[in-house]
Amino acid sequence: MKAICIIPAKKISSRVPNKNIKSFFGKPMIGHVISSLLKSNCFKEIFVSTDSKKIKDISEKYGAKVPFMRPKHLSDGYTKTIDVIADAIKRLKKNYQFDTVCCVYPTSIFVTPMIIKKAIKILNNKKVKFIFSAK
Repeated sequence: MKAICIIPAKKISSRVPNKNIKSFFGKPMIGHVISSLLKSNCFKEIFVSTDSKKIKDISEKYGAKVPFMRPKHLSDGYTKTIDVIADAIKRLKKNYQFDTVCCVYPTSIFVTPMIIKKAIKILNNKKVKFIFSAK
C-alpha cells in the first residue's frame, strides 16, 4: 500500500482564531499531528492543504509537504472537507503515486502513532473502504 495523508488546514476560523497553529504544550497543534503521523511510519508522504503561508511554513518545519496553496474558493467557512481532499488528490496525482489517502485534521492532537497504525491495519484488511475516528 502506498498511503499518503492530507491535512486540511485553512487560515480562517470563525470560533478560534489561528486554531490550527495555536500553541499546545509549546508546539503548534498542527505540529503535534504531523509529528504523530511521521512517527507512525504509515505514510509515503504527508501533505498539508492550506491557504496560509504561515501554516505552510510551520507544516514544512515539522516535516510535511505543501506543494501547492489551496485555492481561495476552497478556503471559506462553507467548504466541505471532501471538496478540499478531492482537490488535493487531483493536484497530487500529477507528481506523486499513491493508492490510499487518509485525512487527518490539524487539531487532532490526541491522535497517536499507535492509533494511526491500528487504523491503517483496519484499512489494509480490505473489508472496509474507509474508516472514521472521533474523540
